[in-house]
Amino acid sequence: VRRLLRMLLLKNEPGPCQRYDLGEEAVAAACARMGVDVRQPDGWTPYCAAFEEREAAREMNCSTDELHSVLAHLSRHARGHVSLMSNFPTKLKLRFFRSSPAELMEIDPLLRQVLPLAKKVGSTHSIETAKALAKMG
Repeated sequence: VRRLLRMLLLKNEPGPCQRYDLGEEAVAAACARMGVDVRQPDGWTPYCAAFEEREAAREMNCSTDELHSVLAHLSRHARGHVSLMSNFPTKLKLRFFRSSPAELMEIDPLLRQVLPLAKKVGSTHSIETAKALAKMG
């Protein structure tokens, strides 16, 4: 449990956890959803942490069920401070057929927000969902 908490709470802790600071809009949305004050203590920024469940369980030397149980307890006891989104894909891959991404971005406001965050390799746009959540809220 201590290793998991270190991985989640400390900035430069080694492990499979990626950490993304929340943007201002995301902070306001999260605070409104959780019913807490928008002002944060000096030197602290809310963040979104993401990791593959299997990788983290291997790193923690436990089963995925045990890892999920610990995270669920943490979320329950830290309600208002921690929000758990389990079984959520850490990456999305988008491919476009018949229409270019630029054309679709003119029409779709969500694509206008998401595609600039994507890494493009060939015709595939890869989006890290935690990064998008941290940016958009």
